[in-house]
Amino acid sequence: MDRTKLACFGLLASAFVLAALLIVRLPAVLPAAQAHMVDDKDRFSIMTAQTRANQESLFVIDQLNEKLLVYDLDVARGAGAGVAGSLQLMGAPLDLGRLFGNTTVGGPARLRP
Repeated sequence: MDRTKLACFGLLASAFVLAALLIVRLPAVLPAAQAHMVDDKDRFSIMTAQTRANQESLFVIDQLNEKLLVYDLDVARGAGAGVAGSLQLMGAPLDLGRLFGNTTVGGPARLRP
């Protein structure tokens, strides 16, 4: 076996070792979804998540009207002033029934025009 083939096999073996380490360690590096950040009361599901540095978003799903509302909370704006920050609705509510299609009992989901 010449040196070129030996070098290729060595590089291939090290690539497999690095890929295996990446697969094993990747779940520990990625943040996991945490169920305690979600609250489900009556017809509303509420979740918070950090969307940018010093900014969190509040996601509200209105299950009765099938709407998603997203509020941004700017944490830095209220810091130091004794205020929690500013809360602002981001855009119009998203119609989830239209986006995912309404399902009827025994029927397929269809996208409304």
